[in-house]
Amino acid sequence: MIGKIIYTLKRNTAVKDKLKLLIALLYFPVMLSAYIFSKIKGNKGNLWLISEMGIDAKDNGRDFFEYIRINHPEIQTAFILKKTALEYKNISSIGPVIEPGSFEHFVAVFRSDFLISTHDHYVLPMKWVNWREFKELYGWMVPDLKFVFLQHGVEQWNAEKNSNYNRTKFDYFVTSTQSEFEEVSKYGYPFGNVVKTGLPRFDKLNSVDNKLLRNRERIILFSPTWRQYLANVSDKEFLSSNYFKTINSTLNNEKVLGLLDKYSIDLLFMPPHHEIQKYLHDFSGGSDHVKLISIDDHSLKEVLKDSSLIVTDYSSISMDFAYMNRPVIYFQFDQDEFSKGHYQYSDDYFTHERDGFGPVVTNIENLVAHISKVIERNFVMSDYYIDRVQHFFDLRDNDNSQRLYNILIGERHD
Repeated sequence: MIGKIIYTLKRNTAVKDKLKLLIALLYFPVMLSAYIFSKIKGNKGNLWLISEMGIDAKDNGRDFFEYIRINHPEIQTAFILKKTALEYKNISSIGPVIEPGSFEHFVAVFRSDFLISTHDHYVLPMKWVNWREFKELYGWMVPDLKFVFLQHGVEQWNAEKNSNYNRTKFDYFVTSTQSEFEEVSKYGYPFGNVVKTGLPRFDKLNSVDNKLLRNRERIILFSPTWRQYLANVSDKEFLSSNYFKTINSTLNNEKVLGLLDKYSIDLLFMPPHHEIQKYLHDFSGGSDHVKLISIDDHSLKEVLKDSSLIVTDYSSISMDFAYMNRPVIYFQFDQDEFSKGHYQYSDDYFTHERDGFGPVVTNIENLVAHISKVIERNFVMSDYYIDRVQHFFDLRDNDNSQRLYNILIGERHD
């Protein structure tokens, strides 16, 4: 019952936003202290504060941080990351790291020109508070501070309900394609707030050796996304869900296992969302060729680079895979259920059937058939879908981070 109440609150945007404002207000004493301390300390600092989720550094935040540190060391930057994070040692070797929620974190916000993040709250030192609430209550303290939303993928849906300007107040919303730029520009942002630079992590994906098939790889990545309607359910409810049962049965399906064994292929089950990862130990693989992969122990970006085919349902990481001209299969076994609890398509922007980069299948039989076809093509993406990729991704170079830097440095010097 408690789980259902929490889920309802999460889905009720108006109630959730009011609660966040109340929580943000409770931080006033520490915010005022940090503000005064930053003034006593003197120099505002012109800091660029960069983050992802505070517990990891594997995405656009990490890659943009590294780009700035290497190419523009004159810019003061710091990364928000827990000392217990697996990437802490690596990130701290690149540049300064600040503990999330520490007093140093509070002070750093008041010394910053930009907050740059894949999410709109982890870069802030306050729990459960987003940029909108911060700007509304504390913007008067730092009127020139700008928020840059890096995103953690390319939009596939009509996300206006959660991503409209009145709700986010983003100063910069990073997009990667012309069609995505046009879609997000409909969400009420002032002219210039939506920018098309490409995602920083695409710089490294674009540089990957994209030969037809590298000899060392015969890997299928199975990476389904999360379901909001399963948030806060009990373990028993999760294990009895159609979602869990379908995915687990796929990992143990005789025909799937037969293909893996016949062609000596490994299938890596690596769901990208932390909510699914909590249940990783409940899934099972039917053979040694099926491996359950934790995102805490492995870099999704590296796994993407090393894989030859991705099977997903709705995850935007299919965009990354297609960007490398590698085959994609969408296994959408619960289309009706999913559409009720998640974002809706913007039909004039993107649908998987019309615009996606691989076939859409809804049952295990068709999934096996399409995996077989990809194997027969030696894991080469068909010309039909390559044409779609080339049409959709109109920015294909190694300059995504550079484009974003140019925009921000121009803002700083205006």
